[in-house]
Amino acid sequence: MLNHGELKSVRTIANHPEAPDQGQQDYDGPTECAEPTELEAATRRAASIAGAARTLPEPVTSAERAEQRLGFAMMTESFNNDRIPKPLHWIKAQGKAKELRYKQVARRRAKVKAYAEDGNLTVFEVASILDAAVTTIRTDMQVLRVKLLAVSQVPTPFQVQAAFRRTKVAAMAPTGMTKAEAARQLGVSEATVRRDIKIAGIDWMSDE
Repeated sequence: MLNHGELKSVRTIANHPEAPDQGQQDYDGPTECAEPTELEAATRRAASIAGAARTLPEPVTSAERAEQRLGFAMMTESFNNDRIPKPLHWIKAQGKAKELRYKQVARRRAKVKAYAEDGNLTVFEVASILDAAVTTIRTDMQVLRVKLLAVSQVPTPFQVQAAFRRTKVAAMAPTGMTKAEAARQLGVSEATVRRDIKIAGIDWMSDE
């Protein structure tokens, strides 16, 4: 037989069946959790590993450094291999990096094309200006189908000095002085005078 308190509880539930008791107010009952897909599970595992890697101390021994290099190699492989699932933020970062590289290459090639149209700079000079490797500039030239100078057309100080000296050698040629005397007046070796005569095609009167 129910006592007075139990009977009162039964009547309350009977009159208000939709009202849960105090113990049931904060309980919504069991809910079914959807199983994560294989990609989601792999992505979570990769994110967990990446998070743990950020907390590792700096390598000290050669073995630890080798393990770090191996980890970097595996991470690079995970980026380049589409069959390896990646965390979503990795995928977004990889996409942004590719977009940034594409824009950088486009800007550099626009400058290479402009320099090629001007026709005043060599491949080496353009590479120095753009802070790029010579092979990179050559690749840009192939893609753009443009050409840069192989050798600078601007004379160097040495070339200017040599041209001025050869003008003097040409003026000395009909005087009858020897090559040794011309060398002493010019302050150079006799071999230099002989080379200037040969390069400039000067007719030297004296055989000495």
